[in-house]
Amino acid sequence: MTISKVVICNMALGHLGSDATVEDIDTPRKDEEKIFNLWYDLSRKDLLRLVKPNFALKRAKWALLTTTPVFGYVYEYQIAHDCLMFQGVDTIDVKLNNYTIEGDKLQISEVYTDGLPVRYVSDVTDVTKFTVDFAKLLGWQLAFDTCMQITQSVEKLQMISSILPGQLSKVAAQSDQENRPVRINYSKFRTARWSKVPIFGEKL
Repeated sequence: MTISKVVICNMALGHLGSDATVEDIDTPRKDEEKIFNLWYDLSRKDLLRLVKPNFALKRAKWALLTTTPVFGYVYEYQIAHDCLMFQGVDTIDVKLNNYTIEGDKLQISEVYTDGLPVRYVSDVTDVTKFTVDFAKLLGWQLAFDTCMQITQSVEKLQMISSILPGQLSKVAAQSDQENRPVRINYSKFRTARWSKVPIFGEKL
C-alpha cells in the first residue's frame, strides 16, 4: 500500500477504534475529514521536530542579509522557510555556538559571503519521503491529537497516551542508528606531543 495522507489518517481512525474512514482531508466533507484537515499539518510538524528523522535532515547555506543586528552581533542571515528546528552552524565537530536566532533571522559575528552553512530539520510535506515507521508513528500521533474530538473518550485518550511514548522512542532510536555516532577525542598527551614540550610540573 502506498503511503498517503489518507492512509495515515485512516490508521489513526483505526487506533481510535472507529469504523469511519476518510477519503480526502484537503477538501473535507465528512466530520472526520474536517478534523484531520485541522490537525494533520500540526501533528506532522510536531513529530518532525520531536523525532528529527533522517529523511528530514537538511544542509544548506543561508543568505547573508544587508541588514545588521541592532547590537550584540555583526551579521544576520535569513532562516529558510522550511526550517522547523535549527541544529547548528557548519559540521558537528566545529561546534560553533556564538549565535542567536531571533524571528526569522540568525545573528552571528562571523561572515560567510557565500552563505552560512547550516544543519536543520526541514518541513517535509511530501508523504512519499516518509519512512514506513514515521508514517505509522504519525498515525498514532494523529490518533492522540484528534481523540477527544472524534471519540469524546477519556479512556481511549489514556490508552493512546500510554502507547505513544514507546512508539516515539522506537522510531527515534531507529533513525539514530542509521547515522554513525559522532565522537571527538581530545587527548592531552597527544596535544602536548604534537604542539610543544610540556614544562616541568605542567599537568597534561
